[in-house]
Amino acid sequence: MVAPPQAVIDAIEAPTSEITRRVSIFEADGKTPWTDAGTDSRLVDGNIGIDGSRDERRSLELTLSNSDEALVHDPDGFWYDKVIKAYRGVSYIPKQKTPKVLFLTDSGSSYMKGILRPLGFYDVTYDTSPTVDDFKGYDVIAADWGASAPTQTALIRQAWAMGYDILTVGVRADQTILPELIATSSSFAVSTAIQYAQTGLDNPLVAGWTGTEASSSATTGVTPLTLASGAVGGSTWPARGGYSSIALENATLGARWVHFQGVSFPATTNKTMLANAMNWIWNKQNRASWETQVGEFCIDRIDEARFPLTVKVTGRDYTKRMMLSKFERNTMFPVSMDIETVIGNIAANAQCYKIKKANIGALLPIDMTFPQGTSRWEAAKTLATMAGLEIFFDSLGYLVLREFFDPTTSPIGQNFLTGPDGNLVDFQKSSNDTMIANHIVVKGGDGDSLIFAEALNVNSSSPTRISKIGDRYWEYSDPTITNNTQAQYLADMWLKVRALEEFNLDFSSYVYPWMEATEIIGFQDPSRPSDFPGRFLLSSMTVPLGLGPMNANGKRVTIVGRDYS
Repeated sequence: MVAPPQAVIDAIEAPTSEITRRVSIFEADGKTPWTDAGTDSRLVDGNIGIDGSRDERRSLELTLSNSDEALVHDPDGFWYDKVIKAYRGVSYIPKQKTPKVLFLTDSGSSYMKGILRPLGFYDVTYDTSPTVDDFKGYDVIAADWGASAPTQTALIRQAWAMGYDILTVGVRADQTILPELIATSSSFAVSTAIQYAQTGLDNPLVAGWTGTEASSSATTGVTPLTLASGAVGGSTWPARGGYSSIALENATLGARWVHFQGVSFPATTNKTMLANAMNWIWNKQNRASWETQVGEFCIDRIDEARFPLTVKVTGRDYTKRMMLSKFERNTMFPVSMDIETVIGNIAANAQCYKIKKANIGALLPIDMTFPQGTSRWEAAKTLATMAGLEIFFDSLGYLVLREFFDPTTSPIGQNFLTGPDGNLVDFQKSSNDTMIANHIVVKGGDGDSLIFAEALNVNSSSPTRISKIGDRYWEYSDPTITNNTQAQYLADMWLKVRALEEFNLDFSSYVYPWMEATEIIGFQDPSRPSDFPGRFLLSSMTVPLGLGPMNANGKRVTIVGRDYS
């Protein structure tokens, strides 16, 4: 999962933080909210376990309040068909910065940039042929039409619907152009000066100026007479009995929109109003909030306590569905089929439809047959191993297929630091050789010697080669392996993963709920010995749904070579 903005990380690492956490209960499809669940306030306490060494990567332990006794243990009530989603976040006061403004059109050559910069809004960009994707990274989407007919209005309205802040300027906008702001209007076709007068209402645009002041004249245009629901008049146009600026706030999305029904900003009053508008748009939140989903779970066990009225729940991710779903008959997948497509089909037959593929194009090297009774998870895992892919369900309930990270070359997702400015609560480091193997044997069929393959680490550059540390044997047996070619392929693949050197780092830290097991973390300790690594593979972690630190384990697991012949 992608890390949140730095402002969120700063809030998590602040001396005091306001943490948010909740759980939601859904029907079996994971989409339909369970209507009898009540509010999200049932959560009392809980933990999310994330372990990269387990098939069921995510596990759940919850204590839920049942004071209203709505969680009835019944097939038609709170039962094993339900899906639980857990969330953790933070509420914080955001640090103010200059907003990034994207203009889709400008009435003059960089006119608005020249107006906004002296007002302190200097981060202004122009893109006259954007797509919605181009809005990413910007805070305010703007358009200055002046006396011209409005353009790019569909994009402006789409940006508003997505939660972007909006600034628009133009004398020819009416209810057909901006229905979010204007209900009715009347047109004019004579040269007249646009006038701005205070409404007498408490609104964000009227501070710092008084009286009535005229702006540039326009030969044709529109006067808004009544405003759409939720919109307020920022200033009036006394000569025409309508509004010359409009403000609107979307409480659901937290977005704000100011429209000036004018042509330009030549006078002091006009610029004061524009500055007021930009400050209101940008400084809209006393507090900001962020949250992320940390897991999507099937229920394993439900315990009910009478005093107090609580329900304790344990669960696992969607791996459970694939483990319990098995092939009804012998099932064969032919050679040259795309392995990831096959895995996706297997998962769908276990009611797991969401998938994120690596799209590496790996094909089945042989016909693959899975006997009747083989779990769909074991089949998918075997196929993923053949393609050299990691397979797991992530925090959003997606089946993820991705290549294994190498701590020596993969990007660091999060750094953990000691010292007064660090983010570690405590740590303990060690090294061991429990995972090292340099002699791999793969057996198939019923485990007899007819289907057999062997791979040996004799790479002279590998510190875990047989000649250096002795023979370290590891065996893999699978009845779905039907010939020696397939067995040798798997033996070679496993040797690349098991020819490892390992260091351990057990630590507790601030909670970073977006992190995923088997990602790469950095560890910076000035007192560490020179041979102790600074990069680790995050093996496991516990995300608390109450107060407390995140406990985690990191392993230095380095693939030391590709050629073992």
